[in-house]
Amino acid sequence: MLHTSTAIRTAFDDLAETYIRLAGDLTAEQFELPGLGEWNVRELLGHGIRAFSTAGTYLDAAPIADFTMYSAGEYYRRALSGGPSLHADVAARGHAAGDALRDDLVGVVRSTLEGACARVGQASDDDVVNTPIGQLSLVVYLATRIVEGGVHLLDLQRAIGVDAHLDPTVAEIVVLTLVEAGDIEQVILAITGRIALPVGYNILG
Repeated sequence: MLHTSTAIRTAFDDLAETYIRLAGDLTAEQFELPGLGEWNVRELLGHGIRAFSTAGTYLDAAPIADFTMYSAGEYYRRALSGGPSLHADVAARGHAAGDALRDDLVGVVRSTLEGACARVGQASDDDVVNTPIGQLSLVVYLATRIVEGGVHLLDLQRAIGVDAHLDPTVAEIVVLTLVEAGDIEQVILAITGRIALPVGYNILG
């Protein structure tokens, strides 16, 4: 991990604040715009804030799977090996998360993200996070949360027609983690013009 735990924690908090501001700027009409895949913007936002809320809930969860992961890349490789039902399960959680935002979208987003950041702030870097696929340290898990939150922030910005932008530190953490999760050599060769990535290439596919 090339970033310090302080940088990762700061990026997590800053990204959460960006989500809170974006939620406050959304109009009722924008909630129903196409978001990503089968999600509208409200559902995409609901899915996006799960990137933060799970950091708190999994810190307090009992162990589910007896497996330890040591890097964000390993987490993604294991998480994405869930088989054909994986994407359907994620889509269903997104619909449910969007439904939870129907009554007080801005208030729920703010309370959820502030609560997650407060819980993370109380924990140590090496505290164990118990995810459904195994255990890993909090600071490593936060890197995966920045990936989820950062990528879906770009999705949201594109969906509502504003310039796509990430804080530079957030962007660096996202890129480094995704490269670690994928075929590192293939990505290096592609971004230096040596090869072309296959059509539809997706590290998280």
